[in-house]
Amino acid sequence: MEVNDKVTLVTGGGRGIGRAIALAIAHNGGHVAVNYVKHPETARQTVQEIQSLGRKAIAIEADVADAKEVEEMVNTTVVQLGGVDILVNNAGYYESGNIFNIAEDHWDRMMDVHLKGAFLCSKVVVPHLVEKKSGKIITITSVGGVMALTDLHYCVAKGAQVTFTKSLARSLAPYGITVNAIAPGLVLTDLGSDRILTEEEKSQRGKRLAERGTIPLGRASIPEDIAEAVLFLISHDYVTGETINVTGGWATL
Repeated sequence: MEVNDKVTLVTGGGRGIGRAIALAIAHNGGHVAVNYVKHPETARQTVQEIQSLGRKAIAIEADVADAKEVEEMVNTTVVQLGGVDILVNNAGYYESGNIFNIAEDHWDRMMDVHLKGAFLCSKVVVPHLVEKKSGKIITITSVGGVMALTDLHYCVAKGAQVTFTKSLARSLAPYGITVNAIAPGLVLTDLGSDRILTEEEKSQRGKRLAERGTIPLGRASIPEDIAEAVLFLISHDYVTGETINVTGGWATL
């Protein structure tokens, strides 16, 4: 599948990894629906950058864990951009926690955003892809989903996304639809922060973590590294049910 003139819905597409994915798709000729639930200003900036490239783009506010809002988001994408060909389940957030201190409502919200969100968005988009007998669903999981880290609810939610990807890939293969996941490691974003970090703050944050020696390549990644993996999966029709680790070697330890 070429990106040219295809429509991609990127959840959490206004900043960080989602923004890099949206811009990479636009640079390769695609149109993008940029979903956000916070920070409308960054979503609008992303849309403006995409439009400056001569591609179509819209910003849509929606909570991916709310079925009604998800349905409205997909319908808006279809009406305003002419359809939907690719779904990138990128919306997410991070907080640390273990069995001793995770409150029930925090556990529920973690599952809602990452697992229920991927389910609801896929459920509404799939009929549009089945009708065309083609399409891509790509979920951004985490190194925490493929390794046993200590942030219990985050890792469980991300690990469930990996299993979700495998099962959905089997169901949709007869329709020519591929379903894959990407597991980033340490990425220079403001994930987990309650505010938008400066580039210097993100750089220092990544440096401190990389210095712990957990990343064989010795550095954190940037959002564009993840976007390149998304473009790879969009361009291939014979890769499905896979989780690609983009961790600088971290996931091999």
